[in-house]
Order: sequence, then C-alpha cells, then structure tokens
Amino acid sequence: MPEIDEPLCVLDVISGLGVGGAGATLLNLVTSPQNKARPLAVAVLVGHGKNRERLEAAGIPVFDILMSWGLSGLAGLVAFEVHSRL
Repeated sequence: MPEIDEPLCVLDVISGLGVGGAGATLLNLVTSPQNKARPLAVAVLVGHGKNRERLEAAGIPVFDILMSWGLSGLAGLVAFEVHSRL
C-alpha cells in the first residue's frame, strides 16, 4: 500500500443536524482535538438544525444535499459533486 503524505479529507454524510443523538455525536467527533489536523466536511441530506450552526462556528464546512423523493435529491447530489470539484 502506498504511503500518503498528507491527511485525507473526510466527508461525513448525515441525514439531519438536529440536537439528537447522531447530530450530537457527529459534532463531538469532528470537533474533537484529534481531528483538528484532518480536513473535514459534513454533507447533510435534509434540513437544518442547531448542530449546523455549531459545526460552521467550529470552521467545519457543511454542504446541503437537499434529498427528497424524486429528482431534487438527484439534483442535490449533482450540485454537491460539481461544487466539490471547484
């Protein structure tokens, strides 16, 4: 396996960023001191939440996928792909 000189960027994908268990766990994970040197980003599938504000305040980029049933979910994924290549 080849060695990697720079840290990999980690994209965490989550359905929502409410104050519930998964949102709070993700917030704790990506803002922990062990992850400060690692490039991190979060993609949220639907909606907003209190933890989005906390992630952004910590300097973590948050991308909206805007998933729903039908074409808008696909359009959100395409938009994310295009934005991530810029």
